Amino acid sequence: MNGSIERDVSHLNADILDLKHLEKIRAQICSPSDIIDVQDHIIKKLKEENQQLRDEVARLKGEKGKPKILPNVPDIPRDKPIIK
Repeated sequence: MNGSIERDVSHLNADILDLKHLEKIRAQICSPSDIIDVQDHIIKKLKEENQQLRDEVARLKGEKGKPKILPNVPDIPRDKPIIK
């Protein structure tokens, strides 16, 4: 019986199935890359929120939160013209 189910399922073709809402079902199916993109976005937002909450807990405990370190960019003097 198990082999016949696998054979029947492997031969299913969504184009010939008589389903009322087949186009709606197809529209709801997302590609794996779409799912990964959405999950990546959610994870980034949750990490940011998690860090903010950790900082808030530390602040309420009287500790310092995570320092905001600016990128190391060399200062370019604006008063002198650049000679090439």
